[in-house]
Amino acid sequence: MARTMEGSYLNQVQQRKETEFFLSRAQQELARFKIQHDDVIERLQKANEHNERLLGQLSESRGQYDSLLSEHDQLLHDRDRAVREVEELRQRRGQMHSVLVTSTYSEFSSSELESATENFGSSLKIEEGGFACVYRGILRNMTVAIKVLKPDCLQGRSQFEQEVAILSRVRHPHLVTLLGACSESSALVYEFLPNGSLEDFLVCADKRQTLLWQICTRIIAEICSALIFLHKNKPHPVVMVI
Repeated sequence: MARTMEGSYLNQVQQRKETEFFLSRAQQELARFKIQHDDVIERLQKANEHNERLLGQLSESRGQYDSLLSEHDQLLHDRDRAVREVEELRQRRGQMHSVLVTSTYSEFSSSELESATENFGSSLKIEEGGFACVYRGILRNMTVAIKVLKPDCLQGRSQFEQEVAILSRVRHPHLVTLLGACSESSALVYEFLPNGSLEDFLVCADKRQTLLWQICTRIIAEICSALIFLHKNKPHPVVMVI
């Protein structure tokens, strides 16, 4: 009887050990599956986040494309408008602001120019080129730009006579106005433009702001209108050598 009970007890102990062993293995497998499950969930979340970023970038790219397309259409519209404006300016070249006038410029004396420029002082010099120097001065109560051709320049006298012959009889809103000349000093007197040259704006000299493309388009149209006016000059066109 005792041996039978002992054998039964040993069998139960053995079964319990086996059960605990299988239970331990099952728990280990469950833990491993849980780790794998968590890893899959984490990868899935990262994939979803990446997908959302891609969708956001795609939406942003579509917005940029639409913006560029709209800007392109606006540029085409502005180009067509500029072409129309140039054509209108060409058609109006014979009207009030684009007329040929008789030679009405004033003749200035050398002493007047010397007084206006403080004897051609360097502080009033605006620009110097290969053929001439340009000074700012006060002449007959108005601020003017005085272009003095260099005497040692072979083309100086012929250039002086050519500029007087052409600019003394033309007027256009986009051409600088010749106010007069001084034959004895080979000097030309122009209206003074206080805002500097176009080059100053293009290179942003003196910390100037960059020109908007709308303004650049308008400037191009105005330059074209002046060139058209000169080329259509009657009775003889003004030949521009570039």
